Amino acid sequence: MMGAVANHDMRWDVRIYRPGDEGQILDLFTRVFGLERSLAHWRWKFMDNPAGQQITLAVRESGQVIGQFAGLPVLVATPEKTFVLTQGIDRMVDPGCRRAGVFSSMATHFFTAFVKSGQAIAWYGFHVPEIHEIEARAFACETLRPVVALRWDLSQREPWWRQGTRRRWGSWRHRAARVARFGARVPEDR
Repeated sequence: MMGAVANHDMRWDVRIYRPGDEGQILDLFTRVFGLERSLAHWRWKFMDNPAGQQITLAVRESGQVIGQFAGLPVLVATPEKTFVLTQGIDRMVDPGCRRAGVFSSMATHFFTAFVKSGQAIAWYGFHVPEIHEIEARAFACETLRPVVALRWDLSQREPWWRQGTRRRWGSWRHRAARVARFGARVPEDR
């Protein structure tokens, strides 16, 4: 897929990640977010993911990576089947190439290649207003429930903790149990 950006002499191609792109992806990450990420961290996060890789790139004819639309897939198992959920992360466009259709071109490619193709059953992301506006227009994405903040004061004991218990606080604070099914009403805040 080709597209034109603000400088009409420049063209870009939208494609899936290829081995060797990671150096330019890391350079782009630094330019966009002002942070450095190590190659080891990038490989751990994207290449070593047991659920696979989901990375769409925008690349100039010169070979320079100017955008990335990535997903972090995770395998989810139910008693009936295993499927993939994908979290949208590290979606970025070089500052000099913004507002020219690069982001929406990458998003279209990503959804076609990874979500609609059946590689992911659902796609989600955390609400970033600027990105959400584009995705809402292009793909009818909607905010299901905004997350303002998640917090737990680890210095406080839980209400049911009793003084004198010999168990260590951190080792029994949360428990997992198998249930046949949830009740008719599961509290929304838990």
